[in-house]
Amino acid sequence: MRLLKYVSWVTLILVIDQLTKWIARSSLVEAQQVDVIPGVLQFTLVYNTGVAFGLFQDFGVWLAPIAFIVAVVAAIAYSKVETGERLYRVALILVGAGAIGNFIDRIFNAGKVTDFINIHIIHVFNVADMCITIAVVLLMIKFIMDAKQEAAKDKAA
Repeated sequence: MRLLKYVSWVTLILVIDQLTKWIARSSLVEAQQVDVIPGVLQFTLVYNTGVAFGLFQDFGVWLAPIAFIVAVVAAIAYSKVETGERLYRVALILVGAGAIGNFIDRIFNAGKVTDFINIHIIHVFNVADMCITIAVVLLMIKFIMDAKQEAAKDKAA
């Protein structure tokens, strides 16, 4: 039952990710910029052959198997996490969905990931990238909270 919940959430996020990428590819030409909120948000179609934030260009196809492994590890970890660990479970769903979303792009788009959200602060990104970034932030929060709880236990003992 627990794994079914993971798969359901990951599938929903994957549909959103792939649908938005398809809309971007269908509606924009590469490098075209469309203002959504002038000066704040643009849709700009770019193809990333690297990894997050445009790093390691032309190595993305070689890193695709790592994304698949990350998604499998996230699913296994999710199935073993205690019910009360909501923050950790959400992070695992997001990292799994993000990894699979970009993995699908790399497999079916010659090693390229479709990016289109441009907020001018960081590299152009997509829904899968947002999921991975949010997951990392949630995991950092969880580990900080766990460390504080452990320190409080040690202090009390």
